[in-house]
Amino acid sequence: MGFRQDLLAQLEEIRADVYAGSMGSPGDCVDGIVNQLTIRTRVWPNPEIGPGYGTAVDTDLVLPPRYPVRQVTTEEITSSAGRFESGDLIVEFITPFDGISVGYTPAQLAPNAPKGTQIIYLITGTHPGEYVLRQLQSDGPYAYNLVIGRARQADARPNT
Repeated sequence: MGFRQDLLAQLEEIRADVYAGSMGSPGDCVDGIVNQLTIRTRVWPNPEIGPGYGTAVDTDLVLPPRYPVRQVTTEEITSSAGRFESGDLIVEFITPFDGISVGYTPAQLAPNAPKGTQIIYLITGTHPGEYVLRQLQSDGPYAYNLVIGRARQADARPNT
């Protein structure tokens, strides 16, 4: 293993310790709230989506409840050039894939949605609900961030 792979594995272990309670109760070192992100890929049997168009098949990628979730700041909204809005959330410090077994790839965090497919970001915890991806911030070598916003009817449409 290289230096980066070793460091990513250690970072993931530290994040697990902080959020899983090995350093006290869950979340003691952060905010006392455990949030969890599930990235759901919902595939419909044809290009149309929604009730009346058949039965969808869901596949979930459940991230462990160790990644902090917070609301975007006013400064982040202002500097986003309209991409973010009030109420959007940032899931922070997601460990990038180390090439072996730890972390997540950009394709796992922000999958493509062909016709007939929805990508739904489900949060449980502080701000529960269904969200859509606003931005994957994957330019850092040791942590990715996901910016997600509340799902609206227009957001529920698949990419075309």
